[in-house]
Amino acid sequence: IYFFHNTACGNCDGTEEFREVIEEQISVYQDECPYELFEYNVFKTSGKEKWDTMVEEYQLKNDSYIFPAMILEGKIYLGMEEISIFRCIWDFCYVLL
Repeated sequence: IYFFHNTACGNCDGTEEFREVIEEQISVYQDECPYELFEYNVFKTSGKEKWDTMVEEYQLKNDSYIFPAMILEGKIYLGMEEISIFRCIWDFCYVLL
């Protein structure tokens, strides 16, 4: 699971909210669907480079440059509302099972 945010402030990057959403939604599937969480800040060069690599690799579009964004098994989810919805979790477990 790749999480990208775009913030200059280390205290308000949305990472904690993202972790809570992910843990809440998939902790019950943790044994069946083990995962690793990778977090990147596209405000920093290293995070932007990883974003560019992933977008090219999976041929994704984020024309409005909306963050936070999550990439899960080649699909992109933009904004916390979209990240939070159930289909993300279904996609995740479906691919791994």
